[in-house]
Amino acid sequence: MDNKTTDEMTMNKLIINQKRSSIFWFLLSSLALVAGSVVIFITYDSILYKIIAVIGVLFFGLGIVLFTKNFINLPELLIIDENGITNKSQGNKLGFISWEDIKSFSVDKITLGNKGKVNHSLISINLMDEEKYLEKASGAQRQIMVANKKLNYSVAYINLTGAEKKRDEVKIILDDFLDNYKKLQKE
Repeated sequence: MDNKTTDEMTMNKLIINQKRSSIFWFLLSSLALVAGSVVIFITYDSILYKIIAVIGVLFFGLGIVLFTKNFINLPELLIIDENGITNKSQGNKLGFISWEDIKSFSVDKITLGNKGKVNHSLISINLMDEEKYLEKASGAQRQIMVANKKLNYSVAYINLTGAEKKRDEVKIILDDFLDNYKKLQKE
């Protein structure tokens, strides 16, 4: 934890950011797609191609703006401190979750398709009272959480795709913080 640009850590707080290199590739892709849209606009006379090119420039141009902002100021994915965690990762942005609401953490491996190959893995947050967080969630987010529950996954998870720390390392840190919280509660 000696690299202050990768994450900021104090005695009681750890901030895990998005990895700059993953943002760079999205930025580079957006630049290439804007350039491709400009080439289409210049090359073809058809009004349909011109409309598609303009839409491409606007859409991917917005991507350039957003990815440049994120490249300069790395987005926080997860904040861990003595009070709990603040989950800002993709898809399941539940915000702050107190340690008292967390039973445990586990790693869920998600498979897509019928070949049984693991495509992705997430850190599941096993909550004491899932209903409390289902009520707190927005409509679309709540539907996703309910679908996860029906598939026997946790309603809350941490997606560390593109994070500066590896999933297993973060899982160990989360377990340590939770264990320390539980020890303090017993004292």
